Amino acid sequence: MMKKILVVFALTGLLSMGCDDDVNSNSGECLDGYTQEGTTVCGLNDEGVYIQDCIDQVWVDSENCTGTDECTNSDEQESDTVCGLNDEGFLLEECREGQWEITDSCSGTDVCTNEETRTSGTGCGENDEGYLLEECVDGQWTETQQCQVEPECEGNETTEGTTVCGLNDEGYKILECVDGFWQETENCSGTDECVNEEESLSEDTCGYNDEGYKVLLCVEGTWSETGECSGTDVCINETTTESLEICGENDEGFFLLECVGGQWQETENCSGTDECHNTDEREGSTLCGINDEGVKIQVCTNGVWVDTETCTGGDECLLETTQVGSTPCGFNNSGVFEQECPEGLWVDTENCLNEKFVVINEVLTGGGGWVELYNNSDSDIDISNWRITNGGNTYSVPASTQINALGYYIIDAVIGETDADFTLSNASMEIQDAVSWTGTYSLYGRYPNGSGTQQELYIYTKSEENTNLQPLDIDWCDTHFPTEINALVSEVTTVYGTVFVDGYTGEQGVESSPEPQIKSRLCYTDGTSDTCIDADFNSFHTGNNDDEYMADISFDAPGYYMYWYEFSGDLGNTWTSCEPISDANITEPVICDLSGYTIVQHDSEQSYTIAEGTVLNPGQVLLLLRNADKAAFELYKGITIPPDTIVINSGNKMPLINGDEVYELLDTSSTIVDGPTTPLVSGNAYLRTDSSADPFIPASWIQVAPSLGTPGTSAPTLLSNTGKPVITEIADQGEYVYEYIEITCDK
Repeated sequence: MMKKILVVFALTGLLSMGCDDDVNSNSGECLDGYTQEGTTVCGLNDEGVYIQDCIDQVWVDSENCTGTDECTNSDEQESDTVCGLNDEGFLLEECREGQWEITDSCSGTDVCTNEETRTSGTGCGENDEGYLLEECVDGQWTETQQCQVEPECEGNETTEGTTVCGLNDEGYKILECVDGFWQETENCSGTDECVNEEESLSEDTCGYNDEGYKVLLCVEGTWSETGECSGTDVCINETTTESLEICGENDEGFFLLECVGGQWQETENCSGTDECHNTDEREGSTLCGINDEGVKIQVCTNGVWVDTETCTGGDECLLETTQVGSTPCGFNNSGVFEQECPEGLWVDTENCLNEKFVVINEVLTGGGGWVELYNNSDSDIDISNWRITNGGNTYSVPASTQINALGYYIIDAVIGETDADFTLSNASMEIQDAVSWTGTYSLYGRYPNGSGTQQELYIYTKSEENTNLQPLDIDWCDTHFPTEINALVSEVTTVYGTVFVDGYTGEQGVESSPEPQIKSRLCYTDGTSDTCIDADFNSFHTGNNDDEYMADISFDAPGYYMYWYEFSGDLGNTWTSCEPISDANITEPVICDLSGYTIVQHDSEQSYTIAEGTVLNPGQVLLLLRNADKAAFELYKGITIPPDTIVINSGNKMPLINGDEVYELLDTSSTIVDGPTTPLVSGNAYLRTDSSADPFIPASWIQVAPSLGTPGTSAPTLLSNTGKPVITEIADQGEYVYEYIEITCDK
């Protein structure tokens, strides 16, 4: 019994060494908290060595032994297997190479089988002609008072008795001569191996799907094959056959049976191939009609659909074709509506043919003058070789020229005579538009744009919509806020500018609209080229008599820039630059780039390399989970991880916490960025107290229960702006898949 206790103790010791991971010792340099196999032998047969712990940098034997033997060699003990004449003993087990092995030796001491009898050597009878019988009681021979006389046999003779036996009663019990008298034994002279007419199954498979075995019949005590099979399958699985039930469009097929589990099952599949019922009709798929808008009618013939010449189409014209209609349209009904065929029928469109759309829209007379033509239509118009005449001057439009729909065309270098009309003619010399002067103004144009009468205008709107507004002088303007920018690359800054125009920019603090002719833009330069972006009116600016505009600015590259506001009082024809000129200093963003960094676990050696493109902003957190995703982790912990936290499932690689583990964070050149951390005690969470303190010192951590961990949330008080990523939390869990390591960008 002592040996069994030792075995249990040894197994218990082994189990205590691990939790949910294998324990690996770290040989070599003695670091506190590390372990290794020592040299002091131990175990029941000295087949192991004691585990050593590193304490104060000295290797010290512990009580843990690597030996696994469960018994001392050559020891014996009783097994659970009974033996002996009356099953009063147990087979003995012997310890061989540290493990118990059962032997043929029995601890039983009985010398006979209970209730057996035999003659003793004690004479009996009147003339001592007999011998007293002995009976086996509790495994020992005990002399009775029964006297056995007249020996029946001699020596060790055997013979057949009269008690029949054997599977088919074809034999007799064997009698053995014991002390001169026949005693019946359990031996039988019969040799049959089975009971006649009994059936059995052989080991040879048979049947459609080998699901049965060959049937054997006992004939004259010997097993013989019958040729029958125990399998009940009637077909081979996945095969099909036709049933007797007809089917098909014209009853030309039969429903199919499918063999499933060795039995035929009815299906909805039919062996018939006809696709339709004879004489039925339907619309087919062959297109017909003017626009293929119809399909040919099909008739079912011999089970197959056949096209006829009958078509369902009824269109009267070809789609997308056009023709000249008869409905008048345009100025003075000078044109007719064009007709198109949208759905197979002629329909008037809104396109008025031969209508005069191109007009003289704006004219600047004098030296350096120009003429602006405008296309009032929704279609591009070819104006090749069109002409502008003004007095004795003629200007031709080049060949292959068109004016876009609702677009403009400028004829430059026109010196307009103020006492002569401007006339526009097409290539066929048909007059399209004319302008008659009523004064000696320098700028004329249609207002409203393209359709109004010609009148004096004040602001150039070359290739833009005409306006009757007058230009405004910018009294003063400035860059209001900020007057200096210190920002990161791509960081957006809203810059405000103010402008004052006497009599126009007015009461502020209420929603208002800007003057239409005032335009604003924010400009900047890198010293090589200038860039300007449109600014928007700030309708809620509170001020005195100025208006405020705003624009978002960002820079794609680090460096030194200058920026300023500009305002125009004539729709952007001329611009006024504002003072002051402001400075912008743009720098690269501060980040922790963890691409290719490696987290290394010592004791049970593991490592995990962080993927390329993994970047943390200052204060941002990365969580490396043992073997769980974010949703499962949040459900287990009953928390919500901050949305900017980067969560990684390591796929059961890291961390693997059983106790004594330490962790290091290495950069791409294998240089230690942070760590090693303090050795862990399993079943705890470790929270960093100061990112600048030595992480190997226990005082740099708070040891708490796993439920008190704060994954994804590093307290700002622990960050010391070390300028690097640091390990801020490590936690074991009740469910090992939820173990985690937390890394924070300490910048």
